[in-house]
Amino acid sequence: LSPAVTRYTSSETQRIILLSFIKSQTKQARETELYNVVKFADAASNGADGALAKIIRINQDIADSYLYLYATKDTTHTSDLYPDWWDNIKAYVAEFLLKEGE
Repeated sequence: LSPAVTRYTSSETQRIILLSFIKSQTKQARETELYNVVKFADAASNGADGALAKIIRINQDIADSYLYLYATKDTTHTSDLYPDWWDNIKAYVAEFLLKEGE
């Protein structure tokens, strides 16, 4: 249980959770990605290739210890420990927000 708790309480995961709560306050569709909700004045910084999307991907890569770089060399299968981590976190936050809104 310790590795999961450590990963959940990491600053990277908590940052993603916080960003999800911020997104929820915009009253936009929950399916909308955060980088489509938070907008910068510079249009080139918005969207899937924008600054916030890149920051989120970098944040997730840090939490994943950049294991995607070593996937073909990962003989210990460490990269398989949390295959759906980010999807699960987003689903849990959405479920929590739905219950809070009832």
